[in-house]
Formats: sequence, structure tokens, C-alpha cells
Amino acid sequence: MDVAQFFREVFVRDFEEGKAYILSQARSIEDPLALARAFKEEASKQLYADPSISLKYSELLIFFGQELQIPLAYGLGLSAKGDALSTLGYHQAALECLERAGQEFLRLGDEYLWARSRMKWLISCASAGQIEKALQEAATVRAVFERRGDRYWMCAVDLNTAIIYKQAGLCQSAIELYDRVLAIYAELVQDGDPNVYRSIAIAENNKASNLSVLGRFSEAYSLLYRARERFLALGNIWPVMITEITLADIDFAQGYYGSALKRFYQLRDLFEQHKLTDARLLAGILLQMALCLVKLGRTQEAYRLATEALEQFEPKEGSWEAGDMLHQYALILVAVGRTKEALNSLQEVVELFHARNLMYFSNIARLQKAELLLELGRWAEAATEARELRQIYQQQTLQQLLLRTEIVLADACISQAERCAADADQRQKLLQEAAELCLHCATRARQHNFQELVYKCRYLQGRLALLRGNEGQAARYFGGAIAQVERILGNLLYDLSPSFLRTTWNMYEDMIVLQLRRGKKEQAFRYLERARSISLRQYLNVAPVTAQQAQGTVWQERGTLFLQKQTELEQWQERYRKCSAQLATNDPLLLALVDREAVKEEMNLCEAKISELFEWLYVQQIEIPDHQDSSLRSTFRNVRTVDIAQLRACLQPDQVVLTYYLCRDDVVIFALTPDTLAVFEVPGAALQVERYLPLLHAHLQPAGWSDPANPPQQGLRGLLRRLHKLLIEPVASCLPPREGLITIVPYGPLHSLPFHALFDGARFLIEDFQISYLPASTLLTRAMQPVAEHKSALNEPLIFGCSGNRELPSARREALEVAELLRGRCYLEQEATGERLRMLASGAPVIHLATHGHSRLDAPNFSAVLLADGLLTAFDAFHLDLHCCELVTLSGCETGLALSGGGDEQLGLGRAFLVAGAASLVMTIWSVEDNSTGLFMHYFYHQILQGESKVQALRTAQCQLLRSSAAYAHPYFWAAFRLVGNPGPLGSAVRTQLEKQESQSV
Repeated sequence: MDVAQFFREVFVRDFEEGKAYILSQARSIEDPLALARAFKEEASKQLYADPSISLKYSELLIFFGQELQIPLAYGLGLSAKGDALSTLGYHQAALECLERAGQEFLRLGDEYLWARSRMKWLISCASAGQIEKALQEAATVRAVFERRGDRYWMCAVDLNTAIIYKQAGLCQSAIELYDRVLAIYAELVQDGDPNVYRSIAIAENNKASNLSVLGRFSEAYSLLYRARERFLALGNIWPVMITEITLADIDFAQGYYGSALKRFYQLRDLFEQHKLTDARLLAGILLQMALCLVKLGRTQEAYRLATEALEQFEPKEGSWEAGDMLHQYALILVAVGRTKEALNSLQEVVELFHARNLMYFSNIARLQKAELLLELGRWAEAATEARELRQIYQQQTLQQLLLRTEIVLADACISQAERCAADADQRQKLLQEAAELCLHCATRARQHNFQELVYKCRYLQGRLALLRGNEGQAARYFGGAIAQVERILGNLLYDLSPSFLRTTWNMYEDMIVLQLRRGKKEQAFRYLERARSISLRQYLNVAPVTAQQAQGTVWQERGTLFLQKQTELEQWQERYRKCSAQLATNDPLLLALVDREAVKEEMNLCEAKISELFEWLYVQQIEIPDHQDSSLRSTFRNVRTVDIAQLRACLQPDQVVLTYYLCRDDVVIFALTPDTLAVFEVPGAALQVERYLPLLHAHLQPAGWSDPANPPQQGLRGLLRRLHKLLIEPVASCLPPREGLITIVPYGPLHSLPFHALFDGARFLIEDFQISYLPASTLLTRAMQPVAEHKSALNEPLIFGCSGNRELPSARREALEVAELLRGRCYLEQEATGERLRMLASGAPVIHLATHGHSRLDAPNFSAVLLADGLLTAFDAFHLDLHCCELVTLSGCETGLALSGGGDEQLGLGRAFLVAGAASLVMTIWSVEDNSTGLFMHYFYHQILQGESKVQALRTAQCQLLRSSAAYAHPYFWAAFRLVGNPGPLGSAVRTQLEKQESQSV
């Protein structure tokens, strides 16, 4: 029988069917020994494609040898099985199998095959903790090949010996061995043997891994790219993935977290596309993704991925793999706040690796334990551990680990010095040690481009300078730390930026405090604003990859996958909308058919998939630079410095921007006018504001009113008066003339405060001034731009009214009235669908949605408004085309509430509509009352049609409503609405069109 045909038949069968096929063909096999060798060769090939398939072939070869009573075939099968088990990480089982194979070969008198069976035995032996025994055996095995003059297998032994050197922490020795091997392979490759070509790629990949540990990243990247090309030429996807993992690990080590995350996404895609079955490989990818998310502050998602990884692959207790996974999982536990459990896990890992004499891995776990002790405030213990590890890493020249250790030690010294002011000598000694450590660490970290270590070191140097009373030097160091953080931000997109800023925002805070203390008000303002709402600004400046672009040059090789992911996202979004529509129904017949708990579970699944796919599509835009020179940083977009003069220049003559910042216990207010930037500090005000806000929101809940027809106002006005005194009166000298424009840029909890309702004892702020809002001062230049003339013809205004199965009847009335005023296209109830909105939004100058609002502070991108076909979420809104839209009104409950992320990023519906292109938004910050909302909208759009600016129309509507009756004077009825974005009037083209439509109607 043809050997190729035989393997094709075996491949398509499962294990039991394969055994039956072998039995059926036994008598027709002319040369069983030749087939056994071919079987072994095929198993070896699959070892570098999919080790699980190699394991299947080896089991069939063992069966073949046993059934046909061919000892050599049986021995080759055992050897192949041991190789597969070792590759899959089952080292104890691999040792047992390879021992039996070796004994079989020696019984047959074949020393050569015995030596070949020891190759993976060496790796498994070392992984089991018997490093000395493995190295001794390696010398014996190499001698066998040397006697035969077999240089290829001599090199193979050296390759495995080098792997053992790394496990022992001897990375430089391993590199020297790889250099010797590659020199020999350069001579052997001339014979054209693909095995030599594969071995060269393996040697390059492994050498690069050792170089990265020593901080020699430029050399490592070059080798890895060469190795990847060789593996691709050989058609071996499994080693290609191993190389990609190493590349991702190096990106991670240097602080290119966006690039690393993108690589891990691609690795998971490759795993699924090629239908690989290596559970350990998949678990490793998921764990590395989780660690990347930890660095980016995405702790809950990291924990979910880590849990999934452990479900995919459960290593044998006490094995090397168990220790490796446990120590990575411990880092996830730290991130989610389970520190005691994490500390116990790390100690267990230290002891496990130490017992196996795997000191390299044991010391890494010790370092992670020291980092955790530092975080827990156990500085003396952290310092003791770090000092011991520093001596070890200095001897082994392991740069990254050495520098991480020095960071821990320096931080521990500074923290102890901050708390031992009474002992001047001890304090000075600690500060001197920290200074020396930081100086050494900063130099080496920059040399090797360890971005995270650079900013941590600069930040420590800033703290050190403050302790020594040198504020100018502290400012320079803090500035250096922030500059490095912003280089990392340049490699991040989507919501990765605010997530990462959540972990590093303390540097900005310390810098702002320092600059205020030094009287550098403009510098303080710049540092507050330069990273605020960075994700929104990135969205506005970077268009998402479209399906058409996916077919372009950059995406040509992955265009099909991109389109597949995009389609998959749309399908999950549709499933989500259907589920939300089912939950929203109040039809008695349908209610009886709906299993609400099952639908909720389905929605949770949809949310997880939508979040993942949405991120995947944006992460693909992250640039993975050519790291031939790892010091290159120009390929990443740095955050631009805030230009205060430019911001002032775009202000109207009677406009002031009030930018708030909660600075520990104080409130800081930056007042920006066309002429100057002033700063006001209100000591202790932050504590008072945080105490008053919950009381304020309680007063705005009608459920607490004893008489809804006459809502109580005295207590509420008292709170608004106190807040006015804290937040407005300190800047009274900078306020514009009456009826001038105040643009409020809140901070943190102040985003939920209706500044326009603050009360001076006689009048609300809105009665004297126009009030608009922005999420960041840096958006002023965009918000204050005159509306550009539209190049294409505009459509009519678009009005949707959805009562949610008649639960909100006023929404229908409101939509009809707004449509009549604007002469727009109106869609009610079942016609008011998200699908229609997506289809018609492009070209609509005004969009009004009257419906239910759903705020989701637990998952802000699922904040939504209800339409007939389900929820329209922030994720959906991101993909609307609103670049011709000058005003979007989200007339529903809490449509303007948002979660404050890192860098004070406002995560919610509002951000999504701004990203989609809307110039201005009218939204609500609490649940609104139906009748007053309808009346408010009538007043608002009437003023818009009179040619008033949007902000003045809003002011007039609010003032008319509060003066219309005693009940409506309560801020609950009129103060929920706020304008975000461009405060000016509608553009001339829109006004002309509205006038034309009105005249045609008449």
C-alpha cells in the first residue's frame, strides 16, 4: 500500500477507527519496518504542527508494533509518544514513556535510537527539577552522536542543553550555545534538509527569548522575525504561534501593551482558524492576554479570561506547568483585590519551583511576592526580599528582572523614609540607597527601552526629590514619568487608554498638586487636561477600519477575517436587540412565552461577545512597529501638549470656561477667559461636595415627596445654595456679563451635578447665564468651531417616538409635536426602530429620540435608549454616521449619566454620539417627568426655530418652564437637561432648509 495514502486514511479516522484500519491493512503491508519509520517521521512532523495529532499517531504506532509484534515499531511509538507528551507539558508521563522507549532500543542493541529518544527526555527531566541530572545525561547523549560524527544531532543536544540553561537562569551561557549551534547549522543547511531549516528557526526563536531576558530587544526582534519566516515557509503553524507569543511577550516587557494585546488576539484567531487542539497553548495565550489586561486596568475581564484559561487546561498538581499557571493566576488575583489568596499562591509557587531546583522561575515568583508585599504596605519585608534577589540577578545579568527588583527596593526605601521622620540618620540612609538605585535603574531602563520601568523610576525620583525639598527637580522627574506614560498611551486605542490611565493617574495628580504649590497654574492646567477624555479624542481623530479598507494593502492578508468579525459583531448585536425587546414587552400573550431568566443570561452572553468583538475591531488599528531598532518611538502617536492660547482664542468675548478638579480634600477651579487663565483653590470643599451630592440627588427623587403637587424646595435650595457658595462664588470675579456663556467642564462626581441649577439665594445660575458643558477643556477648539457648510443635500430632521408598549405615552405626543415644529420625518412605535435610525441618520441635521433611557454604570457601553426592535446601545451609536448632524436630543431618563473612567473619561451614551459625529447633545442626568418634558421640548425647539443658539434656546426653555407654575419651579422638572458640545445656533444651511420646509407646509 502507498504510504501517503495510508496516512491520509489514518488521519481522517478517530483513534479507535484508526486501530481498526491498521488491523484491516496488516496483511497487505509489505515492509512493516519501513512503515514504522515513516509513522515515526510523520509523528515528528506533526509535533511542530499540532502535538495532539502527533500523540494520536504515536499511540497508533505503539498499537501497530504490539499487534504485529515488531519491537522496533513499539519502541519508536513509545519514543514518539514521549516527545508529544513532553511538548504538551506532561513531563512526568513523558519521562516514563521515554524511559521505556530507551530500554527497548538498548535491548535491541541500538545506541543511536536510544540517544535520539533522550532528546525530549532531557527537557522533561529538567522541567521535573532534575537539572544536574539532565545536563549530565546531555553530555552522555552528545558523546554518542559525536562518535558517529552526526553533527545535526549533536546540535540538537546543544539546543536542548541551552533550554535547560535558561531554566537554570544561565541565559548568557544559553546564548553562547545557540551561537555555536547556528554556526554549524549554517554549514549543514547547504544539504537542503528541511529538518535543518526547522532547527535553525527553533534556535533563532530560543536565542531571541534569552536575549529578551537580558534586555537585548533589537537583536531579539530581528531573530524572531527571521524565525517566523522560516516556520511559515515550512508550513508549521504551531511554532509560528510560539514565535508570535515571544514577540508579544517582548512588546509587553517594553510597555507596548496595545501591540501585545493585538498579537494575542491574532494568536487566538490562528488557534481557532487552524482548529488546533493544544489546550495548554490556548490556556497560555488566554493567561497572557489576561496579564495584558491587568496592566491596562481591565481587571474583571482579566479575571474572566484567567478563569477560562484554567478551565481549558488543568495541569497535573505539583508539575512545572501547574506552578507556571499558578504564578500567573496569582497576578490576576492581586489585580482583583484578593491579595491574601495571591500571597499564599505565590509562596506555594516559590516552594514548588525551589523543590524542583528551577531557581529561575522560583526567583521570579519571589520577585512578584516582593511587589505584592510593597503594595500591601509591608515595606520592610519587601525590601528584604528585594535585596536578596538583587544580588542573584546582578550575578546572572538578567536586566529586566534586576531593574524590577531595584524598583521594588527603591520604592520600599522611599516609603519607609516617608514614615520615619524622627530618625534622621535612618531616613537619610534610606533616601541615599533609593537615590542610587533610581539612578542606576533609570539609566538601564532607558537603555533597554523598558517603558514601564522608566516611568516608575522617574516617578520614584520625583517622590525622592520632594522628600529632599527640591520641588523643581521633582517637577522634572514627574514630567519625565508622564511623558513615558504618554508614549505607552500612543500605542493604545479604544477604551484601553482610560483603563491604563486608571492605573497611572496618580502621577498626573501629584504633578498637578506640585505645580499648584509652585504657583505654576498654567502647567497644572495642562497636566490636568492633556490626558483627560483621551479615548474620546482618539475616537474623534482616528476613524475605525471599514470593511472596504479591510481589503486594502495593510489588511489584505486579514481582510476576510476582519469582515467575518464585523459580520459576527452585527449578528450578536441583533441577538442582543431581540432579547432586550423580549424583556421590554408587556403583551400578556408574549409574557407567558418568555423565560426572563434565560433571556437575561442570553443578554449577558451577548454583552461579553459584543464587547470582545468591538474591541477586536479597534485593536486592529494599533500599529505594531518594525522593532529593528527597539528605541524607536516616533511610530507611536504622543499626546499633544495643551495649547492654552489656542483655547482662549476660540472663546466668545462673553464666555468663560470653568474647569473643575477635585484635588484630594480641595476643589480647584480653573477659569479660562479670552484674556487669561485664573486658578482658585477652595480648601476642604471636595469633602463637602462629596457629602452634599448624595443628599441633593435624594431631594430630586419624587418618591420622597409627601405632596407631589407641591414638591418641597426649601431643603433642596439650601443644598444648591451651599454648592453655589463652594463652586461658583469663588470665581465670581471671572464670570461673564449677565446672559454671557459659561462652559462647565466637571470632574469626577461633579459630572452628575446640574451646575445650571445652583442657587445664589435669589436666582438659579441659568437665570443669569447660558450654561453648556464639555467633558474636557481640550474639546473647546472642536466645540466652538463654526458649523461647516454641508457639501451634500441635507435630509429632513429625524424624530422617533417609542412609548415602550405604551408605558410612556407622552413620548408619542412629544415626537409628534417636535415633528410638527421641525417639519421632520417622524416614526412612531413599531416604525421607530434602530435599523431605521442606522439607515436614515446619515444626512439628518437634527435627530430627536423620545423614549425610555437605560443607564448602565456597570457596563457603560450598554447604556441605551429603547426603540421598537430593542435597545440602541452606546456600541450601536458608535457606528452611526452623524457627521451632518448638528443636534441630537436624547429625551429619556438618565441619557446623560456616565461612568468616570481613568483620565476622567466619561463612558456612556453621550460619548458614543459625539464619536459618531454629533456636534451637540441634549441629554438628561436623572429620570424626567413626562408632561414637563413635553412642554420643555416645545419651548426649546420653538427658540431654535427663532434662530437662537442651542445653549440660549435651552436656557430660555428652562427659565420658561421653571416660571410656568409653582410645581415646575422645582429643579427636578427642568434642570435634568444639559447641552454638551457646540453651543451655537444651527448652521445656515439647516436653518434655510427648516424655513423652506415650513413655507412648503404652509
